[in-house]
Amino acid sequence: MGGEFSFLPYFIHDGIPTMRDSEIYKLYEKCVVQGIDEIVFHDGSINTWKGFTDYVKRQDVFFYVVNYDIFPFGFFWLNRIEKTNAHIHFVIFKEYWGSGLSIEAGRRVLELCLDSFPTIMGRLPMNNEFAINYISQLGFKLVGIIPNLMWSKKENKPVDGLVVYITKEELEDEGLQ
Repeated sequence: MGGEFSFLPYFIHDGIPTMRDSEIYKLYEKCVVQGIDEIVFHDGSINTWKGFTDYVKRQDVFFYVVNYDIFPFGFFWLNRIEKTNAHIHFVIFKEYWGSGLSIEAGRRVLELCLDSFPTIMGRLPMNNEFAINYISQLGFKLVGIIPNLMWSKKENKPVDGLVVYITKEELEDEGLQ
């Protein structure tokens, strides 16, 4: 394989954004084409490219594109940001699922995030088996299963969710650094 991962954060410097709206649109469009949008935005809160673009640009969201060589591999964002922790959300495009690169990308993402926050947390619906397997491989620890934690647009009702976390120490214990 021999490729390199790189991260492109969204921010505005001196009035100039690091990504054009058309680039953000292409990320969302790829999610829609691959059916990932309904998994990631399971609550229905984001269902248009404009809604996604507006979300990416929010001051309380840290958004990054993950590239493998020059190609978009996926993206992630942090929200619910506090002094000691932030919540993470991953999107990996389907052509990379099962390639072995997903774990390496996740490790690099976590290294980046844990340099800024001592604890990274996540919440995910119980029916997202791919994500549960993925975060387990990355070394996330289970806090617990919370009844009715999140809304499911598909089911039109609250569903149980997992709450997970990882710290820099646990990442190092997993031998991921």
